[in-house]
Amino acid sequence: FNAEACRVDNGYLILVNSGLLFFLKQIIEALNMGREFDKVQKDEEVITTIAQAILTYLRFRDPVFGPTPLAGGLKMFLVMFLTEACEQFVLAHEYGHILSGHLDGQLGNLQVVRTKVGDVEIIKNDWKQEFEADDVGYELLIGGKDAGEIDFDVIDQAKGLESIMTPEEVSTVGKGARLMAALAAPLLFFTIESLVTKTWLAIHKKDAEALLSRTHPPSEIRLDRIRKRISWIPMKYLGHAIYPAVLVKMTEAITERVKALL
Repeated sequence: FNAEACRVDNGYLILVNSGLLFFLKQIIEALNMGREFDKVQKDEEVITTIAQAILTYLRFRDPVFGPTPLAGGLKMFLVMFLTEACEQFVLAHEYGHILSGHLDGQLGNLQVVRTKVGDVEIIKNDWKQEFEADDVGYELLIGGKDAGEIDFDVIDQAKGLESIMTPEEVSTVGKGARLMAALAAPLLFFTIESLVTKTWLAIHKKDAEALLSRTHPPSEIRLDRIRKRISWIPMKYLGHAIYPAVLVKMTEAITERVKALL
């Protein structure tokens, strides 16, 4: 799992797969390794690095054994903001379950899982609840649900600043960069999740689809919903949506590279 919200005796507990956090950084860092982003989808080093990261994640559930790509210069800040935003979306989604009352309904909505530290009650996943948690999580991440609630001005202000800045202006740039990353975070996260699933299916039998857990909606459906829900956001603020678009174009090459590495 990526993350799971649980009900415990004194409140709620959110469990997060620590390997996921490192894995997200690997993929985002790999996409920023090259100097020319417009050529990244055909960059052999990038394709191999992402393939190695996915294969390690699928095999060991611990991407630390995989590659450690490094983006230099100002790109390392972009990697930091995008990784942070994706991680926060994962957490915000789980908070979405809690805030929507998915853990507070009748016992039929919960299931007990036995762990080494005791029993915990987790959600019996339901597509409707997952969609609701996506929506609430995204609103938490970007700070609102429509243009009137989102501070787009901070992005415009950041873009208009000079290279030499005051401490206050540096703070503005940081806020603008974080908001732009947050706006694209669910698109990037679900694209990465979809890529992992497609790779897993490609390296297993044709009937592997039946082995997949479908307690959660397929990533493609969640992506389509997010795209429709953010149609009100001006495209100039969705510049980082280029990353999931590039990953989609690289899917076949990455999948084939994973097969070659087996």
